[in-house]
Amino acid sequence: MQPRVLVLAAGMLLASAMATPAQAICVVSTTPLNFGKYPPFTHEWIMSVGTISYTCVGPLPAGIKIAIGADDAGGVVRRVMKGGDAKLPYVLTLGPTDSVPWGDGSKGSKLYFNAHPPRNRIVTIPVYGRIAPGEPVPANQIFRDSVSVLAYY
Repeated sequence: MQPRVLVLAAGMLLASAMATPAQAICVVSTTPLNFGKYPPFTHEWIMSVGTISYTCVGPLPAGIKIAIGADDAGGVVRRVMKGGDAKLPYVLTLGPTDSVPWGDGSKGSKLYFNAHPPRNRIVTIPVYGRIAPGEPVPANQIFRDSVSVLAYY
């Protein structure tokens, strides 16, 4: 009798596990942008490239959107790095010559969207950062900002 109870219990657990639909899971990782030292007397834009990568496993989601959240100052379109008391504005975009900032879709910014993300494959998206020439900041200052990356799927 006892083995029959165990088989019945295992069958009930299996049935309840099968009744719950599996959910898609997407794992997101990033690499930083590093502009180096900003030369305040430059006449050219300073560029840097980082990456955002994602991998979706399980059932595929019906698309994935990736947004760049606001910085500490609330900026989505034009961001600001801080170094001591100085601030250095910069922009993040999806393309090296893109004029529309990558953000959360508000204030004229863009979102990344893939309607058909692949299963179990790493997708890497370049993140282009640009600093305008001639920003009035102290020489040899180190500037930093942290950026939140939001994935919706």
